[in-house]
Amino acid sequence: MSPNPLQPQPSTKILPYAIDNGSLIFQEMLGVGAYGSVYRALDTQSGEKRAVKCLSSSGLNSQQRAFQFNEVELHAMVSSHPNIATLHRVIEEDDCLYMVLDCGDGGDLFYAITERGGFVGNDAAIKTTFGQIVDAVLHCHSRGIFHRDLKPENIILFPDSIKLVDFGLATSQLISTDFGCGSTFYLSP
Repeated sequence: MSPNPLQPQPSTKILPYAIDNGSLIFQEMLGVGAYGSVYRALDTQSGEKRAVKCLSSSGLNSQQRAFQFNEVELHAMVSSHPNIATLHRVIEEDDCLYMVLDCGDGGDLFYAITERGGFVGNDAAIKTTFGQIVDAVLHCHSRGIFHRDLKPENIILFPDSIKLVDFGLATSQLISTDFGCGSTFYLSP
């Protein structure tokens, strides 16, 4: 039986943890997904907060590594848009691929809708947020990139905007034979 090319590979670190010769110091775990972990880190060179997505590369075959590099490549191609988290740099060390991204303090859109209630009855916020999501998706499509995992959990809130994240299932193939690609609760019937 061949290994699943998208086999879950989460990576967790004991905090505080530093990478890249101390230029990034992990401060807090923000989340764990099927394919990696995300941390809030301090960029000691700029003083900025960053989100660092850690993808374990330990024990991966060439096809699995290609999926990781595809995520990096496609995210980098659309990273300049104001409603897509900027991919600042990529670091490979400690059997992990680290993607250094913008870090938003507002949490994700799912949390904002279900727990904070910031959108209930706030038509202006809903319209603004929806417009920014559409702008991000249009930008991706104009570059020939299809996210394929658009959901509230992959939209991060910043003080004056939202940013799309997680290009792990993205593709540049105009026609795909992949079925069931995406998050189960958001797939079409």
